Amino acid sequence: MRPNVIIPKEPEIPYVEELLLNNKTKLFTYSTQRTDLVSLYITVPCGYKYAKNPVIGKFAWEMIKAGTNKKNSIQIAEELNYYGASLDISVNPDSVNISLVTLKDFFLPALDLLFELLTDANYPKKELLLQKQETMGILKIENKKVESIANKNFYKLLFGANHPYGRYIKYSDIFLTQRMNLLNFSKKYFDFSQSLWGLAGNYDDQIIRSVTEHFNLLPYLNIEDYAIISREPAKKSLHINKKSSLQTAIKMGCQIKSLREKDYPYFLIGQTIFGGYFGSRLNKNIREEKGLTYGIFSRTNHFKYQSVWSIAAEVKADQTNFAINEIRKEYEKFINEPISDEELSRVRNYMMGTSLFAFDGAFNIIKNQLKMSDLGVSVDSYYKNLFYVIKNANEMEIREKFAEYVPWEKMVIVTAGNVETK
Repeated sequence: MRPNVIIPKEPEIPYVEELLLNNKTKLFTYSTQRTDLVSLYITVPCGYKYAKNPVIGKFAWEMIKAGTNKKNSIQIAEELNYYGASLDISVNPDSVNISLVTLKDFFLPALDLLFELLTDANYPKKELLLQKQETMGILKIENKKVESIANKNFYKLLFGANHPYGRYIKYSDIFLTQRMNLLNFSKKYFDFSQSLWGLAGNYDDQIIRSVTEHFNLLPYLNIEDYAIISREPAKKSLHINKKSSLQTAIKMGCQIKSLREKDYPYFLIGQTIFGGYFGSRLNKNIREEKGLTYGIFSRTNHFKYQSVWSIAAEVKADQTNFAINEIRKEYEKFINEPISDEELSRVRNYMMGTSLFAFDGAFNIIKNQLKMSDLGVSVDSYYKNLFYVIKNANEMEIREKFAEYVPWEKMVIVTAGNVETK
């Protein structure tokens, strides 16, 4: 007996309060009494694109926990552990994302520690050596995986080797990184004048005052963010030979318009049907019917100044060309044949349901707010438009926008394995 299908309701977009830390820096807040935790999120638009060597930009931010002039890495780790605090730092070409999560009772001393790390990191040589050794080890493992090889060469081909979105870490980058490089980068690019802040959980006025006071102690260098210009790739295909591999990784896709575009949700529905969820066309054909792979999916990746759509799969080496041809056939079928009402209804419900994750709890609400703000997108406008299109788009509009966003002639195809594509 078929279970009852529960159609998700259109989510309510939660109200996020905006405060000012100074005359222009925003602090987005969302309070809840359902938890004893408080989370602070900071997005700083000073990623590793500002460094000629991407390792310098990444290490300078990631290694603030390695030591200050007053505390070594062990003392810092023990203090974070005592507070039950989690401090995560992720660095991309455009921005740095910092999150501090701890119990309300320990938030103020944990905040003191975070600001000590941001203003007094000294990058001890011993810790830098350990970081370099660890990164070398990870890179050695990743360079043996055809999936990783195809992925990094896909972005290199799509944007260019010297483009921030196309660069990837090499052994020489790690080897050449010195302590003085990190100190110089932190002095020059630890700039919080364009930063975005978020506070979520069970905070109070004292915590807001403390965040504001600490913010005023941070470097305020007024570095102007610069847009990254992307050009169409000159070459559309590349194979990296990996004779020892039994499988070939396929990574293909193209640059697309930003999610700031009003018609983006039409494309997003199409991309979901085509390859963006467990019931997608690609998954049914390439995985379930043809048995060419354990998994295939398509997705969008939004950098600050360019968006990318891609397909990824690993197949048996001798089935590489067949798999690419089947993807092409599925693409042509999708843009030329009507989508059934049943399939479209299923995806409408799926997308309405998954959109709830962005508003699932105070922490996700604020993280999503900062992510969208960093991309220059209004949360309210984007989701109202998204929900409207999910409910009202017809199948022809979806197919037309999908073909407009990702025309096959724009596709860049990268394979890594022991059989070259034809």
